[in-house]
Amino acid sequence: MTPKQKKIAQIVFGIYLFLLVWLVLFKFAPPTKWAYLGSSRRLELIPFAARETGMRETRREMLANIAVFVPLGAYLSAFFAKKNFFFPVLIGFCLSLFFEIVQFAFAIGAADVTDLLMNTAGALIGVLLCRLLARILRQRAVTVMNAVGIAAEALFVSLLTISLLFG
Repeated sequence: MTPKQKKIAQIVFGIYLFLLVWLVLFKFAPPTKWAYLGSSRRLELIPFAARETGMRETRREMLANIAVFVPLGAYLSAFFAKKNFFFPVLIGFCLSLFFEIVQFAFAIGAADVTDLLMNTAGALIGVLLCRLLARILRQRAVTVMNAVGIAAEALFVSLLTISLLFG
């Protein structure tokens, strides 16, 4: 990874982490509504169980949990390419566990074992994708990751802004 690629990757990753924290802990609520978040404390210890929202919604949420943690695994794998394969997955697991503990402690959502498993699976998929890209694209892998990350973040922030302004 060249210094320029690394700097861009760090910026893209920083924006991603900000959005991830805002999503997981604050549910994309604007700061004026953060005071109302602490109203739901649940602990879900049975993995893959259908919730009151139904199995279809549960599957959709599981896939979303995987998807939002893929970039974490991919970027951590790129940053720690010389480390053990499972190091970025372990970081993903620990970050997910931290999120679940904070959600339970501050009553800002359900602390759910399924979320922990799906988030960790997403980090693992991200590591695998990064390794695959590195084998196929060699030095250009991080450039491609950065381009995809910038495009995805721009689209996501645009949609989020529209949603907050008009939703």
